[in-house]
Formats: sequence, structure tokens, C-alpha cells
Amino acid sequence: MNPMGYILTAKMTLSYIDYIVRHDMKAFRGTGFIGSKYRVQKDI
Repeated sequence: MNPMGYILTAKMTLSYIDYIVRHDMKAFRGTGFIGSKYRVQKDI
């Protein structure tokens, strides 16, 4: 694969990951806290 093929593949992968995250934000809301001492509070 040439360099443009790698760029296209990366853009397609990024687009698909973005789609998944945007359509299930509740599942990904705590990802910013990975590796820290903080946790997401559970809904009451």
C-alpha cells in the first residue's frame, strides 16, 4: 500500500471510531478518567 492508502485507511478508521463514540456517549463518558484516581459518579 502506498502512503495515500495508509492515510485513507487511517481516516476511515477514525471516522468509524467517531461514529461509534457519538452514538453511544454514555458508554464512553468515563474514558477521560482512565489512569487517574478519579471515577465517574453513578447516576442516582
